[in-house]
Amino acid sequence: MPVLFGSPPCQVWKVVKFHVISASSSFNAILGRTTITALKAITSISHLKMKFPTNFGIGEMMGDQTTARQCYLTTVSPRKKGEEDLEVNQVLEIDPRNSIESTNQNSCFPAEETEEIEVVISNPSKITKDMPGIPEVVARHSLHINKNVVPIRQKRRIFSDEKRTAIEQEIDRLLEAKFIEPVQFPTWISNVILVKKHNGKWRMCVDYSDVNKACPKDFYPLPNID
Repeated sequence: MPVLFGSPPCQVWKVVKFHVISASSSFNAILGRTTITALKAITSISHLKMKFPTNFGIGEMMGDQTTARQCYLTTVSPRKKGEEDLEVNQVLEIDPRNSIESTNQNSCFPAEETEEIEVVISNPSKITKDMPGIPEVVARHSLHINKNVVPIRQKRRIFSDEKRTAIEQEIDRLLEAKFIEPVQFPTWISNVILVKKHNGKWRMCVDYSDVNKACPKDFYPLPNID
């Protein structure tokens, strides 16, 4: 549904996709990363405030700390006499990942069973669960790169024999672990950076400064190494 964010004149309309669930919560609605990214907003949890750009200036939404504190105390307060027994000061934790089987058919998550995948083949006890019913685009993180920015290809740096050997060993290790893969036509090229560890070995990092400049509003920027 269309939602109006902000107050006049700094307002903006956004179409938000809501999932309606039956659960006990002190919140009427929770905004996800998709909506916050569409707003290009910056949030401050401690101040209960969110700011975002509009055509008429910087809009903002601010929560009431007193009301939020009262809602929290109401949520964690013990039940009255005659009601079901509940541990004192028990916090209601709502995790959709743990409520797939307990929720009804109106849940926003698919009813398919999860699939167990072995993370380490030699150790069957180390497994993870996959939810095949959820589209990959929902769980996949992508960089919101400005389309007007021209991709930058850094010039190749010259390393000493010691550093070049360390880089080759690290790349071979990452390729063997299938953590990285070669690309034939890359659009962005960044040099690697070696940082000396306390034990004398080298730690290989990547210079993402150019990519971060192209997506300054990304909420999970890649780490820069100066």
